[in-house]
Amino acid sequence: MPRSELCSAIGVWSAMVCGQTSDLLSRLTFDSMPQYKTMDENNEKDLKIYEIGYLLVPELTEAAVAEAVNEIKTIVLDKLGGVEIGSEMPKMINLAYAMEKRVGAKKDWYEKAHFGWIKFELPAESIAQVKTALEKNNKIIRFLIIKTARESTIAVKKVFTRPSETTTRKRFQAKQREPAQTMTEEEMDKTIEGLVIE
Repeated sequence: MPRSELCSAIGVWSAMVCGQTSDLLSRLTFDSMPQYKTMDENNEKDLKIYEIGYLLVPELTEAAVAEAVNEIKTIVLDKLGGVEIGSEMPKMINLAYAMEKRVGAKKDWYEKAHFGWIKFELPAESIAQVKTALEKNNKIIRFLIIKTARESTIAVKKVFTRPSETTTRKRFQAKQREPAQTMTEEEMDKTIEGLVIE
């Protein structure tokens, strides 16, 4: 806030506290006051939540993997002003099929890779720059950028089991073994009379 605007705001405040508002407020209009937006008003509409899943070449050492992750985070967080929500260090996995990576005239095939991910908040217009920077990175075999929600990315696997045949059979047999209760007409009449209120 410039010093002149700060002084005028303090002047308005001190005049209001001292009760000298009639003269001051008659000269003050809302158009003359500076309009400030909060961080939420400025950025909430523009910020989107993204997640990048990436595969790094398997030849990288642990130190080189950490360096590659720092390169990705530097692009997203430092250069473009993103805010990290979550991430996971890459782990070596077997790929479902062999993947090709071309670097210049050289073509390499990979059956294993280091898989990692990062979730972040970034202005929507900056995501194209992230994509371009990741495409130029020779350490990345493939990557996927998705727009997502802030919720947790950890999914819980639900396991459904059918009851075994023996437990079902035991339940059925237990129901069959219970003796049926028989009542005579007299017992039934007495029970009904006991329940009826006159």
